[in-house]
Formats: sequence, structure tokens, C-alpha cells
Amino acid sequence: MVVGGTSEALAAVIHDAQGHGAEGTTMLPVAVPAHTPLLAAASNRFRQALTKAQLPAEVPSAVRLLSGIDGAAVFDVRAGTDKLTRQIQQTVDWAACMQSCRAAGVTKVIELGPGNALARLRHKFMPDGDVHSLSEFRSLPGFEHWVQRSPS
Repeated sequence: MVVGGTSEALAAVIHDAQGHGAEGTTMLPVAVPAHTPLLAAASNRFRQALTKAQLPAEVPSAVRLLSGIDGAAVFDVRAGTDKLTRQIQQTVDWAACMQSCRAAGVTKVIELGPGNALARLRHKFMPDGDVHSLSEFRSLPGFEHWVQRSPS
């Protein structure tokens, strides 16, 4: 489980979780309370910017785009834009996203954010997957080599 919020609120959650027998808790090195109502204003500004952008009506057929909110495939750009802006300020369903990736036959996953917490979670969910954090690569050519390498 990943929980987002203010530092004070997260410290209280960790304290409570440990008090109820949690085997491990970690404060991730993330300064932005992503996927929480604390980012409602940012979500609204992002929505306004996307509304002004000239986006295509449909997702290109060669692209598989999954919603972070529910893991559902997105075909309509307007619906996808709505989900994208909402996920800034609301919880994402990580398990649904991972199940959709598995169902789609995804063979490689890269975490872009700081650290590797999501990559570790993904690896636990699907240990046979080729999962990494971008921070694991020492160079852009190393990352490009991994992307181009065939799955084992």
C-alpha cells in the first residue's frame, strides 16, 4: 500500500500502522503529495491546459494507454484526458493497472519517478516481468539498450 499526504499525516499513518503490526513501513523520498486531494488546484490547472491543447480525438491504434484510476484501456482522448487530470488528485488503482498490463502482455515496465518503490511493487506483483526504475540506469544508452533488448 502506498499512502500520500503531508509529512505530518504520513508520520501518523506510519505510527498507527506499526502499532497495528505492520511488518515494514518506509517514507518514500517524494516531495509532492501525488494522487491526493492536496493537488486539486494543480489538477484543475492541468485540466485547463489540456483543454487548450489541440489533441487528437482518439488514441492511435498502435498505442495502448491505460488509466491510472482504474486500469481500463483508454481509446477516447477526451475521456483519457479527464481520467489523467483526476488521477493527479485521487487515488490510483495500482493493482488494476498491473492486471491490465499483464492481460495486455506487457513484458517491460519502467518507473520514471524518484526511487524504485513502484518498480519493486510491480516486481512483487509479477516477478517474471522485466521491471526497472529509470534511476537504475547509469546512462541513456544503457536505458536504450534495455528497451531494445528482446524479452528473455
